[in-house]
Amino acid sequence: MKRLGYNVVKETDLFDRGYGDVGIDFFECHDIFEGNTITNPPYTNINEWIAHSLNITSNKVYIFCRIQTIETISRYNKIYKDNPPVLICPFVKRINCYRNNSTKAKGSAVCYSWFIWDNNDNTNETKVRWLI
Repeated sequence: MKRLGYNVVKETDLFDRGYGDVGIDFFECHDIFEGNTITNPPYTNINEWIAHSLNITSNKVYIFCRIQTIETISRYNKIYKDNPPVLICPFVKRINCYRNNSTKAKGSAVCYSWFIWDNNDNTNETKVRWLI
């Protein structure tokens, strides 16, 4: 994002992946962030990531994850029912996500999407826009 000219205030990660402040546990961050949060959280605790992001971010939350994140009654009751995303943007083409700084391209059967919440939007309406 910095290379594209965006004002990036803070880059953090729990593990050293070659950028940002390392050793930062996201769940130990409790100060309200006055900007946007953009993250690709681990899917194993995606509910907690979404809920915590919404609690500590004053503006928009962008979560990059599998489209299956839209599923489950548990997630609906915990997150979507009272605070649905304003926008879900699935990629039309399957994209590769590299692991641990690897740039080896592999085919993917996973559909990824951006889920976007706007803490200043109270419409409780979710729109879908496809990324081509």
